[in-house]
Amino acid sequence: MFMILGSSFNYTSTDGTTWTDSGGLANANAVVYGNGIFVLVGPTGQMYTSSEGTTGTWTQRDSGGTKDIHDIIYKE
Repeated sequence: MFMILGSSFNYTSTDGTTWTDSGGLANANAVVYGNGIFVLVGPTGQMYTSSEGTTGTWTQRDSGGTKDIHDIIYKE
């Protein structure tokens, strides 16, 4: 799956040609996929997770902080 993050949107695509608004955190700074889960992070400690990465599947999580999160990585 492909994902584009913007200042007020995020889109997903399975083929890189057709794009769909994926909902979730509209002003996300970074996204990572690992262990079957997408994680979006953004300003003021915002964090969302989804197993599908599509509209209506995002769940807000508590990052434990209020600082802007600019990046996220996954390592096995």
